Amino acid sequence: MTKFLSQTGLNVLKVVVEVGTFRAAAVILHISQPAVSAHIHRIEKELEVEIFKRPYGRKLQLTDAGNFVYAYAVEVIAKNIEIEELTKEIRSGEFGQVRFAFSVSKFAVTSLVSAFREQFPKVFFVLRTGNSSYVQKLVLNGEVDFGITLNSDYPNLDFTPFYNEPLAFLCSSNHPLASKRFIDEKDLNQYGIIGGIKGSDYDNSMKNYFSSLGFFSYKIVTEVEDPLIAMKLIEEGGHIGLILLSAAKEALDKGNIVELSFENITQAHHKIFLVFRRGVHYNKATSLFINFLKFQIPKQYPFITLP
Repeated sequence: MTKFLSQTGLNVLKVVVEVGTFRAAAVILHISQPAVSAHIHRIEKELEVEIFKRPYGRKLQLTDAGNFVYAYAVEVIAKNIEIEELTKEIRSGEFGQVRFAFSVSKFAVTSLVSAFREQFPKVFFVLRTGNSSYVQKLVLNGEVDFGITLNSDYPNLDFTPFYNEPLAFLCSSNHPLASKRFIDEKDLNQYGIIGGIKGSDYDNSMKNYFSSLGFFSYKIVTEVEDPLIAMKLIEEGGHIGLILLSAAKEALDKGNIVELSFENITQAHHKIFLVFRRGVHYNKATSLFINFLKFQIPKQYPFITLP
């Protein structure tokens, strides 16, 4: 169509065709019969065709051109309704795309994506993972809308405290240390522990944790980059390792693993941060999801505390 046809005119045409007379259309549309005729004549003038066969009979009949224009009107009106409904859903957050990346909280967050989609099934998710530095670069480059990481002084990013989570030192329930009330540095050096590949978040967590204990020399028997692998090795491979408590909750509840303690040493915590690019506006679906996480994570994991 090279001519501009008004939405109102197309709607009048659609109603006229479907009810068969100008008079009946006028009643349905709550306008005068001359107004109905004027809309039809305007379309005919714009397109330089006749819409209805003349002379008009008791029930209007479309010309070949009229059939084409009517089909066009039906399609345009349907698309306009679809756009209106879609934009309404976007404004409410019921429809949209949520893109985020995370280096930590993989167990806590991923379990809640499905729960969120049960409430908002039209929301589409893009999830990416990596170490904190990689996640922060994704946020900075606009490849994701926000990140969940450890803290950093990365320029042009805002770090908002998200929550605090305990770290647990764990072994399988059949490990020789499982029945010991307290463990010490000698135990670590006897059996060895899981360490992190240099530069990984897991490596940094391990170093910070043992520094806080005053342990600077300990035996590492396996190095991993991802705490999910560490969790598997602890549960099934007889290893000892340090894991965020949310990642260990299910296995602890089942009795597959046990938490080890050091005498006179309080449990360590990790500070988790939300990372945003400065000055960027995010869609309603993203805002809803972040608020959903803030509400549901402490509810699902009572040991997690908000700042």
